[in-house]
Amino acid sequence: MLYLNKLLLLKLCITMSCAFILTGCASLVTGDRQKVTVKVTCKGHLFQAYCTARNTKGTWDFDTPQTNLIFTDSTPLEIICHGPSIGNYGVSQYPWINPLVVGNILAGGVLGVAIDASKGSLWVYPSVIKIENEFCKKFIK
Repeated sequence: MLYLNKLLLLKLCITMSCAFILTGCASLVTGDRQKVTVKVTCKGHLFQAYCTARNTKGTWDFDTPQTNLIFTDSTPLEIICHGPSIGNYGVSQYPWINPLVVGNILAGGVLGVAIDASKGSLWVYPSVIKIENEFCKKFIK
């Protein structure tokens, strides 16, 4: 009987440890930043452009195509690009719920979901954002 109680206690400790480790899973694995590549195309052809991306966590200026490290957020990522062949063009990219948050739900980690939400790691943008501009000035055959 004593052996059975020790085994049960060991299982309980392992289960609680796993639940604690998985709490805040997205925060631990991805953090509050992510890599996003922005590509500007016109009629299927890749163009260089100068872009500014912004959300409530920051603003990033870059040339395309380029991979940038940005802060994730629950608000849309507003991207405005301009270049000699494409003029000014912008898009809003809405975030998705980070799939790693499922680890919190499976482990019953409501606290972990709250931690992910507060740190911004609950959200994720697409890793590649293509901005297609069909109204470019340079005609491509």
